Amino acid sequence: MAAAGSGSFNTALADDKQGKKDDAPPKKRYRVIDTHVHLFNARQMGSDGVPKLNFLSLDATIEGYVAAMKQGQVDKGFLITYNAEDVAAQLRNYKVDPAMVRLVYNTAYQKTALKKHPDLFWWFPEHIDPVRETYLEDLQKNFEDGAAGIKMMTVFHGYFPDHPGFLPVYEMCRKYKKPIIMDLSYWYLNVMPAMNELEQRRNRVHRFSDYAALLEPILKDFSDIPISLAHTGTASRASDYDEVFPFIAQHKNLSCDIAASTDYSAAWLQKLVKAVGAGKVMYGTDWPYWTSGASSYLKGDRRWTMIADECPALSEEEKVAILSGNAQRFVENKLPTKVERGAAESKRDS
Repeated sequence: MAAAGSGSFNTALADDKQGKKDDAPPKKRYRVIDTHVHLFNARQMGSDGVPKLNFLSLDATIEGYVAAMKQGQVDKGFLITYNAEDVAAQLRNYKVDPAMVRLVYNTAYQKTALKKHPDLFWWFPEHIDPVRETYLEDLQKNFEDGAAGIKMMTVFHGYFPDHPGFLPVYEMCRKYKKPIIMDLSYWYLNVMPAMNELEQRRNRVHRFSDYAALLEPILKDFSDIPISLAHTGTASRASDYDEVFPFIAQHKNLSCDIAASTDYSAAWLQKLVKAVGAGKVMYGTDWPYWTSGASSYLKGDRRWTMIADECPALSEEEKVAILSGNAQRFVENKLPTKVERGAAESKRDS
């Protein structure tokens, strides 16, 4: 869960509808993997006392998403699962009682997608709260049950990623050879601070480079674990990328997905690739947020066809890597690699 409910969310939806591309289908068929997908039992909203959430469509369901994949020519998705309790801090920030939406934010429901459509999803559970007594046992069972990796949203549980309670999580990911999607929630810190940290620790983070300093020991000690920064590091404003991009570029095990990223556009994407390398960038949408229905993958603001057809600075090899190759490598627990441009492309750019 990312930018839904943020100040820019409703504006983004409006921009998405206005910015649709109504032209021809994609010029070329690519393998496409969406590395940031959420599913909800949204049809429960509005009945039996379950409130309607204005940032969730009634089609944010398994069936709605599978239909969008088919229409949008998307081959697989990273399915991120969690219960209402796992994102309780954010729900309360939106004035939503987590207990009232347990049927909507429901891991058991989300996991039925894995049973119904095993070929469409890789599973990334998110429930890692170090104060919960069974958090490590639960994580181990996830891995034994086939989880491809994990997503960590540490601020949602009141901590920064370097809290000692997460050390055994990193160790377990190393043991089981599982990658990590890490949501830094930097863009939320002003409204949802890491409340379980000591005050002096909370006050250390004033800009992205301060946050990056907290992560340096983790990236050094666990340099063999692929880590993807969700939402391109959760920059809260475009100027944050002056610090985000170099941080991603300098660590060999660090990459990012571009789901719901601030300032997203074809020009921004080409700038990102130039700064960090195409091997460190993965396509993603943060479905169902930032979308406008089943046609979003081909026509919406976060369409994959933007990468395929509207980024002339990208080579064919770079497009393939961003749309699927890097995601495939990530779930195989392999570190980012440099994307070699074809001979014709290299000659053209010389």
